[in-house]
Amino acid sequence: MSSRSRSSSSSLPLNLKKKVKLAWMRDHVARKNSCRRKKNNLVKKVDELSKLCVVKACAIYTPYDPIPSVWPSNDEARRLFLQFLTLPDNMQTEKLFNLELFLKQEIVKLEGKLERAEESEREEEMIDLIIRSVNGEVLHGLKHEDVQDMERYIEQRMKKIYERGNEQSNRGYYCRMVKDPIEANQF
Repeated sequence: MSSRSRSSSSSLPLNLKKKVKLAWMRDHVARKNSCRRKKNNLVKKVDELSKLCVVKACAIYTPYDPIPSVWPSNDEARRLFLQFLTLPDNMQTEKLFNLELFLKQEIVKLEGKLERAEESEREEEMIDLIIRSVNGEVLHGLKHEDVQDMERYIEQRMKKIYERGNEQSNRGYYCRMVKDPIEANQF
């Protein structure tokens, strides 16, 4: 190994981890050891969460052991589980979160994002058509729907402009807003 390759590897951040290959481990002993390590890490995380968030928690872990591992103790876990079962059904499922619910929420978010993107794209098309028509270009092949959308867009923009003008005149700024576009040509 050259000094050049050593220096480049030492310049990597220390918290960078290599990519984990998610596949079935064929070696039974290695799989069992990995499972034991992950169990210990899981118990540490549950302990940290219960302390930091001031919540009651327990963990029951059973792979590779005939007797399940329980944290913090069998009695405490049994007590918490029974306490949970005595809650009404709506409170048991109040903060329940599963993959189906997550995916539904993501779909709703993405549909909203798609709708906003489509509106933005349509608005850009309207602006382009308006600029082209103002520049004197003859717009061939426009559908009736496009003309209606252009008219609606222009009316919305004019309304916003009038509202801004009224807000500014109410604040003491001098401006004269023309209500009728035909009247604007008289100036």
